[in-house]
Amino acid sequence: MPSSKQYGPRYGVKPRRKVDKIFKLKEQSTKCPFCLKHSVKRIAAGIWYCTACNTKFTGGAYTYNPKDFKMEVKEAEFLKEKEEKEEENLLEGFDEEQEVDF
Repeated sequence: MPSSKQYGPRYGVKPRRKVDKIFKLKEQSTKCPFCLKHSVKRIAAGIWYCTACNTKFTGGAYTYNPKDFKMEVKEAEFLKEKEEKEEENLLEGFDEEQEVDF
């Protein structure tokens, strides 16, 4: 039974069909990007939670879009590599055996 049956004849056909589509997408089981199990639940709009590995991550409001997550992971990896390069540049001029007086 579609979820828009609760509205009866009110609001028209097109809005009720849109509501049905959204609720079907929202209730579908989705895979966790970390543990690859079908145990992802929607906590709030855009916030998703995996009950198997206890991780929280962001996604779409009604559906978890793995493309969005892949972009976030790529950005995080890029920033991590950038920080590592900056640390290496700072440590290049520093000699570990050198004595430092304070």
